[in-house]
Amino acid sequence: MITLDNDNLLTIEETAKIFKTQISTVRTWIRRKQLPPDLVFRIGGIVRVRKPLLEKFIKGEL
Repeated sequence: MITLDNDNLLTIEETAKIFKTQISTVRTWIRRKQLPPDLVFRIGGIVRVRKPLLEKFIKGEL
């Protein structure tokens, strides 16, 4: 079972801090699919970003 407080899942706010940008910017990236869809985990109205895949994306491995 996946818990939403798992260390492998980041909130939109945590993701914005990593990129040093606004929360609304990250939401826009997700909506426009500027972040790979595999990075985004959705369940109901909750959105999380998969940390291991985000790290690969930042390194240019995705």
